[in-house]
Amino acid sequence: MQKKILIADAHPESLHVLLNRLLERLTSWELVVLITEDGYDALETALHARPDLILLTVMMPGLTGFEIVRKLRADPATRDIIVMLTSDRPHPQEGDIAADAWVDEFILAPYDLADLPERIEMALNRSATA
Repeated sequence: MQKKILIADAHPESLHVLLNRLLERLTSWELVVLITEDGYDALETALHARPDLILLTVMMPGLTGFEIVRKLRADPATRDIIVMLTSDRPHPQEGDIAADAWVDEFILAPYDLADLPERIEMALNRSATA
């Protein structure tokens, strides 16, 4: 089964490591992985490609991860996309903001990059059975 994943992260080195781990781990899926490093590009890509899952960071150039999620949730065509949001430098209010924005999973630092593929796989499996 084919699944589209959008990864939006302002740090290209993180993207490369994560992409390799995803491809190693998620062999049961035919993956199409889209990558952006900017908030505006992430939103545009999500609106046009309609991925099954989006993994994005809070802080990016252009739009923040929170702004992207709010825009996606406001659009009936994109409101059901699974969104996993990561924060490298969490602030006390971010958890509340993530809940208000309807983020499916909010992952706070410190987190292990090696765990993300498993979390993504579990989210994709949940969406496949829903």
